[in-house]
Amino acid sequence: MARGAAAGAFAAMLPAFGLHLILAVAAAFLVRGARVAAVAACLLLGNPLTHLLIVPLSYEVGHALIPRPPAPQRFWLPEWARAALPVAERTAAGGLLLGLVVAPPVFFVVRFAVRRRAATRSGAEVSPTHQPP
Repeated sequence: MARGAAAGAFAAMLPAFGLHLILAVAAAFLVRGARVAAVAACLLLGNPLTHLLIVPLSYEVGHALIPRPPAPQRFWLPEWARAALPVAERTAAGGLLLGLVVAPPVFFVVRFAVRRRAATRSGAEVSPTHQPP
Protein backbone atom coordinates (compact mmCIF):
# COMPACT_ATOMS: atom_id res chain seq x y z
CA MET A 1 0.00 0.00 0.00
CA ALA A 2 2.81 2.42 0.89
CA ARG A 3 4.62 1.83 -2.40
CA GLY A 4 1.42 2.50 -4.31
CA ALA A 5 0.76 5.72 -2.42
CA ALA A 6 4.32 6.89 -3.09
CA ALA A 7 3.87 6.09 -6.80
CA GLY A 8 0.66 8.13 -6.85
CA ALA A 9 2.35 11.05 -5.11
CA PHE A 10 5.16 10.91 -7.65
CA ALA A 11 2.70 10.94 -10.56
CA ALA A 12 0.77 13.85 -9.03
CA MET A 13 3.84 16.07 -9.25
CA LEU A 14 4.28 15.57 -13.00
CA PRO A 15 2.78 18.15 -15.37
CA ALA A 16 0.88 15.54 -17.38
CA PHE A 17 -2.67 16.82 -17.14
CA GLY A 18 -5.16 14.11 -17.96
CA LEU A 19 -2.55 11.37 -17.67
CA HIS A 20 -1.92 11.46 -13.93
CA LEU A 21 -3.98 8.40 -13.10
CA ILE A 22 -2.46 6.36 -15.91
CA LEU A 23 1.02 7.37 -14.79
CA ALA A 24 0.15 6.58 -11.15
CA VAL A 25 -1.06 3.08 -12.03
CA ALA A 26 1.99 2.49 -14.25
CA ALA A 27 4.36 3.68 -11.51
CA ALA A 28 2.58 1.49 -8.95
CA PHE A 29 2.93 -1.46 -11.29
CA LEU A 30 6.66 -0.80 -11.64
CA VAL A 31 7.25 -0.65 -7.89
CA ARG A 32 4.78 -3.47 -7.15
CA GLY A 33 2.53 -1.19 -5.17
CA ALA A 34 -1.22 -1.11 -4.66
CA ARG A 35 -2.80 0.49 -7.69
CA VAL A 36 -5.82 1.69 -5.70
CA ALA A 37 -3.51 3.46 -3.24
CA ALA A 38 -1.67 5.03 -6.18
CA VAL A 39 -4.88 6.39 -7.65
CA ALA A 40 -6.08 7.66 -4.26
CA ALA A 41 -2.80 9.44 -3.50
CA CYS A 42 -2.65 10.87 -7.01
CA LEU A 43 -6.18 12.26 -6.72
CA LEU A 44 -5.52 13.61 -3.24
CA LEU A 45 -2.26 15.37 -4.13
CA GLY A 46 -2.84 16.13 -7.80
CA ASN A 47 -6.09 18.03 -8.10
CA PRO A 48 -6.84 21.45 -9.61
CA LEU A 49 -6.39 23.24 -6.28
CA THR A 50 -3.00 21.74 -5.53
CA HIS A 51 -1.81 22.21 -9.09
CA LEU A 52 -2.14 25.95 -8.58
CA LEU A 53 0.94 25.55 -6.39
CA ILE A 54 2.62 22.50 -7.92
CA VAL A 55 2.92 23.69 -11.53
CA PRO A 56 4.58 27.06 -10.82
CA LEU A 57 6.85 25.36 -8.28
CA SER A 58 7.74 22.69 -10.85
CA TYR A 59 8.60 25.38 -13.37
CA GLU A 60 10.82 27.25 -10.91
CA VAL A 61 12.64 24.07 -9.88
CA GLY A 62 13.02 23.14 -13.55
CA HIS A 63 14.30 26.62 -14.33
CA ALA A 64 16.98 26.14 -11.68
CA LEU A 65 17.88 22.77 -13.23
CA ILE A 66 17.78 24.02 -16.83
CA PRO A 67 18.63 27.74 -16.64
CA ARG A 68 19.08 28.32 -20.35
CA PRO A 69 17.38 25.93 -22.75
CA PRO A 70 19.38 24.84 -25.79
CA ALA A 71 18.59 26.51 -29.07
CA PRO A 72 15.61 24.70 -30.57
CA GLN A 73 16.68 22.51 -33.47
CA ARG A 74 13.14 21.26 -34.03
CA PHE A 75 12.40 22.77 -37.44
CA TRP A 76 9.44 20.49 -38.06
CA LEU A 77 7.52 22.05 -35.14
CA PRO A 78 5.23 25.04 -35.57
CA GLU A 79 6.41 28.33 -34.09
CA TRP A 80 4.03 28.20 -31.10
CA ALA A 81 5.31 24.73 -30.16
CA ARG A 82 8.95 25.85 -30.38
CA ALA A 83 8.11 28.74 -28.05
CA ALA A 84 6.29 26.51 -25.54
CA LEU A 85 8.76 23.64 -25.54
CA PRO A 86 11.35 25.19 -23.16
CA VAL A 87 8.60 25.92 -20.63
CA ALA A 88 7.28 22.36 -20.90
CA GLU A 89 10.78 20.90 -20.57
CA ARG A 90 11.52 22.96 -17.47
CA THR A 91 8.17 22.11 -15.87
CA ALA A 92 8.63 18.40 -16.59
CA ALA A 93 12.15 18.40 -15.15
CA GLY A 94 10.97 20.23 -12.05
CA GLY A 95 8.00 17.89 -11.68
CA LEU A 96 10.27 14.85 -11.85
CA LEU A 97 12.48 16.26 -9.12
CA LEU A 98 9.49 17.23 -6.96
CA GLY A 99 8.08 13.74 -7.41
CA LEU A 100 11.35 12.23 -6.25
CA VAL A 101 11.30 14.51 -3.21
CA VAL A 102 7.64 13.95 -2.28
CA ALA A 103 7.39 10.18 -2.82
CA PRO A 104 9.69 8.97 0.03
CA PRO A 105 7.92 10.89 2.82
CA VAL A 106 4.55 9.67 1.52
CA PHE A 107 5.91 6.11 1.53
CA PHE A 108 7.08 6.30 5.14
CA VAL A 109 3.95 8.05 6.43
CA VAL A 110 1.63 5.51 4.80
CA ARG A 111 3.79 2.58 5.90
CA PHE A 112 3.74 3.85 9.48
CA ALA A 113 -0.05 4.36 9.37
CA VAL A 114 -0.69 0.90 7.94
CA ARG A 115 1.57 -0.76 10.52
CA ARG A 116 -0.01 1.21 13.33
CA ARG A 117 -3.49 0.25 12.22
CA ALA A 118 -2.51 -3.41 11.92
CA ALA A 119 -0.98 -3.34 15.39
CA THR A 120 -4.01 -1.69 16.99
CA ARG A 121 -6.32 -4.21 15.33
CA SER A 122 -4.31 -7.08 16.76
CA GLY A 123 -4.26 -5.45 20.20
CA ALA A 124 -0.47 -5.16 20.34
CA GLU A 125 1.32 -2.13 21.72
CA VAL A 126 2.38 0.28 18.98
CA SER A 127 5.94 1.52 18.81
CA PRO A 128 7.59 3.61 16.07
CA THR A 129 10.12 0.88 15.41
CA HIS A 130 7.59 -1.95 15.35
CA GLN A 131 8.59 -4.49 12.73
CA PRO A 132 5.91 -7.08 11.96
CA PRO A 133 7.21 -10.62 11.39
